[in-house]
Amino acid sequence: MRHGKVEFSIACLVVFYYVSHGLHELESRSSAIHRRQRLPRGVKDNLKEGWKYVSRKKDGDDEWDSFCALGIVNSSVAIASYICLSGLITNKLRRVKNYFENDIIRVLISLASIGYLFSWKYLVLTLLLPILILCQNSLVPDAAVNFAMIVSVLLGSFYFPHIIEQLNTNSTLGFLAVPMVVMLVFRCYSFCFESRKALKVKDTIDYFSYVFYLPTFISGPVIPYDSFKSADDRKFKNFFSEMLWTFLRLTWIFSLLFLFDYCLHYIYLFSVTEELAKMTPTSVVLLMVLLVVFDWAKCFFIYEIVKSIMAFDGHEGPAFPPVLCSISTFADTYFDRTLHFWVSRYLYDPRASKGFISETIGAMLTFVIVWLSQGMSWTVGIWAIVNFLGLQLESLMGRTFGDEFDRWRLKSLLLGVNYFLILLANLTGIIGVSKTTKLLSYFAKISWSDFATVILILYCYTVLNYYRQNRSTAAKRKIE
Repeated sequence: MRHGKVEFSIACLVVFYYVSHGLHELESRSSAIHRRQRLPRGVKDNLKEGWKYVSRKKDGDDEWDSFCALGIVNSSVAIASYICLSGLITNKLRRVKNYFENDIIRVLISLASIGYLFSWKYLVLTLLLPILILCQNSLVPDAAVNFAMIVSVLLGSFYFPHIIEQLNTNSTLGFLAVPMVVMLVFRCYSFCFESRKALKVKDTIDYFSYVFYLPTFISGPVIPYDSFKSADDRKFKNFFSEMLWTFLRLTWIFSLLFLFDYCLHYIYLFSVTEELAKMTPTSVVLLMVLLVVFDWAKCFFIYEIVKSIMAFDGHEGPAFPPVLCSISTFADTYFDRTLHFWVSRYLYDPRASKGFISETIGAMLTFVIVWLSQGMSWTVGIWAIVNFLGLQLESLMGRTFGDEFDRWRLKSLLLGVNYFLILLANLTGIIGVSKTTKLLSYFAKISWSDFATVILILYCYTVLNYYRQNRSTAAKRKIE
């Protein structure tokens, strides 16, 4: 292995020392904010009421609060009910014709659930959209027209969101009304892109079974139709053991979720960003990493819950993105939490292998669609531009040097700096442009010794990743 064990051991010690020191400092800053009677401007709004048995408030963003506001009891009951009902349909209704039991009944249950949870008017809207899109694609099966329709719906959801929100009568799930419609449209066109033949009755049922699949309809992500493998022949080897395994896996995921939420009571990730001047540069780097890991965690929990349910139903679920403390390149990041698989399948991947210009066009279209789907805000726009430039500059360097650049120590150093740029690029969308600019100003003012320490940590981080990846590759080759 190219990285020697001695260098790996030294890198482990360096990273461990600065991570432990940084966590202690972040906890001290958080405790100071907690004890303070008058919080600095902009800090108070970040703190929310926590659990009753925790004697301090917690930090987090509105998206996380909305995610947790669904409640463990309500979420658990809903998921358990779905799994039991889905399992009974698959296991006990085998005497009914296979196609009928696995598609039509599931579609009817999904429609009834959507109408009950959100409103019957909202159900009518979600039914009309797939029908209109299917008719449009049947009459004018042109890719340009389809993309124009997608952009039209995205613009409509941005300028007239109140029309959709008024149809949803569920105040707790109100924040999901517009995103669910947006995801529905992308699923509809995924089916249209994959279906090239004249539609039959079976294809139409497949269409509605795909676009109204309840786990992905509510929480996402948008999984392309070609990856949504049919569960027509789904059979349980042992119904109760598979159901028990699914429940145990979901229990483990929810336990991790509560543990993660518990940590937010003691480390105020967002509030501490107002006190950068009182922190050491190494702790600020750790804060940046924790912020992007926090954003990744939201994706992880949604993906894993959906994946467990889909696996139980016989589908191939989404693979959560690599955690942003184990990568070194922009190419390893995800484009978007809900649309990554869709934009990769239809916009980026088909063009990535056709040359740099074609790849650039694909990346540009990808980030434009993501920007439109996220509401066309300035923050998301700047995030998209920065990530687009980072991805394409990285791609250009890779195409220029290829495998010839074999000085691994210099390569590790450059990848460490690249990781720092990845953190900054993603923080523009997590904490906003203003706070990210403050981070840049902070690092511009530090001393040369502090700057060298930051570079050393980034270098050690890359060494650890290389060592881990090489060991994983060697293990796979040994198994093969």
